[in-house]
Amino acid sequence: MADRQQGLQRCAQARQFLKSAKAMKGSKALVDKAIDTYQLVLQEHGQELPEPYFGLAYIAYAAGKPDLSLSFLQAGLRLAPDDQKMRQLLARSRRAAEKQAQHRALQAKTKVQAQTEQSEQSQTVDGPPPNEIVSDLGSESSGKLNRGPEVVMLQRVLQKMGHSVMVSGVFDRPTYAAVRSLQSLYKLPVTGLVDAATREQINPVVKVVLAELVALEQMLEIVANYTQKQGQELSGFQKQMSTELLELLLSLVQDFPQEQEDAREKPVNDFLPREMLVSRLGNMGQMGIVSKGLEVQRLQQILTRLDFPVKINAQFDLQTFSELSRFQLEHKLPVNGIVEAETRQKLNEYLQVIFDEEAAEESILDVVRLFQAELGLSYWASIEAQRGDLTGLLMRLLKYGRLQDIPESIGHYFRLSQELGPSNRQGKVSQGREVRLLQQVLKKMGYDKVEINGTYDDPTYSAVRSFQISKKLAMTGMVDDKVRAELNALILSVLAQSDEQT
Repeated sequence: MADRQQGLQRCAQARQFLKSAKAMKGSKALVDKAIDTYQLVLQEHGQELPEPYFGLAYIAYAAGKPDLSLSFLQAGLRLAPDDQKMRQLLARSRRAAEKQAQHRALQAKTKVQAQTEQSEQSQTVDGPPPNEIVSDLGSESSGKLNRGPEVVMLQRVLQKMGHSVMVSGVFDRPTYAAVRSLQSLYKLPVTGLVDAATREQINPVVKVVLAELVALEQMLEIVANYTQKQGQELSGFQKQMSTELLELLLSLVQDFPQEQEDAREKPVNDFLPREMLVSRLGNMGQMGIVSKGLEVQRLQQILTRLDFPVKINAQFDLQTFSELSRFQLEHKLPVNGIVEAETRQKLNEYLQVIFDEEAAEESILDVVRLFQAELGLSYWASIEAQRGDLTGLLMRLLKYGRLQDIPESIGHYFRLSQELGPSNRQGKVSQGREVRLLQQVLKKMGYDKVEINGTYDDPTYSAVRSFQISKKLAMTGMVDDKVRAELNALILSVLAQSDEQT
């Protein structure tokens, strides 16, 4: 009883700090004292006194952090479900959190639109990407429109259809050759000029390309916000590979499964509710102890992430007890194998990192869902599983700075399969994803002059020649069967190295 009374006295002291801070027009020092006092009460009486939750929620709300306020209020209402002051603040915090979310969404949308326009304009003469190609296009000598946004879109569409062209905004010789190839495929007059009949075959793909551009920009914005929140600064490799993985993701969900299966009517959301630990967790049979359920599952998830091996089964078993005790020992906490106030506070710090990661991954999934819905794509179980593997790989790349634990289901994306070489070598692929993969690996291996631009240029050619010398292969500067075999044996291990190791 005396201990509880001491907690109440500290709460009164915290209230006085806040009152004095208000009188002094928001003294930060006094507010910090109130926070420290409430947190001390939480550590000692967090299972019996609701006031520190309310006090911290009020401070968070006043500081413009309604999401944090909601977390404290939800915990406090479990102790005092009928507390009217907390319920009133809960409603206000929810309204404020919704307004903040709407404001962030509007800012993100505006920024994405501005970045998309800027990106497109920087690659061509001027203007945003067109919704469709309406002009006759051709080389400069043809007298047709030969540069600008429509040519950029034509080249993007040709890339999408598997042709090796650069997005330059200029109707060059490779673009002319790709148009001729497309016309031959569709049994059109082979002129190399984009006329009405050719546009009929091209414009349906324009919608897909535009949707990809918008979705990619939105997902890159999510990645940027996540890393900023974590206080990270991404390396060049992380930025380049993040874009690569997101482009792969958009390409993947447009595929069909390799084996026959039924499409899903509705995709499955595998994310758990994001709620902080608030209960005493421990072995079954102890008074006031929670021994199974979501909180235990989250505890096991934290321990696993920190390399304390436990089975995630939502049951507080002997292994969980042992590994939690090791966690407490390493963090200089009371070692009793029970999640009490001090241990819970430390665990919640790690849990917030997991929540941030899950929120980013779920936001990316939302963008993909909208992309699939816009294009009328089906949900295939095997494709959805690979999608999950790709997004998981992306989050590991952002956290660790390297591609580690690449799942077998998507391993083929990280292997070379084509004959690669400069554009003036017949039969060689000189543009595209595999060229970028080759360049990423070469750069990681120390060939610093290589730029990751998806074009088999002179620096790439020279780096391949140097690699061939190191492996005592013929110095052709091109990726043939022997070079490909040597590189494929190295790719996964090279990409799994951090920048410090390379």
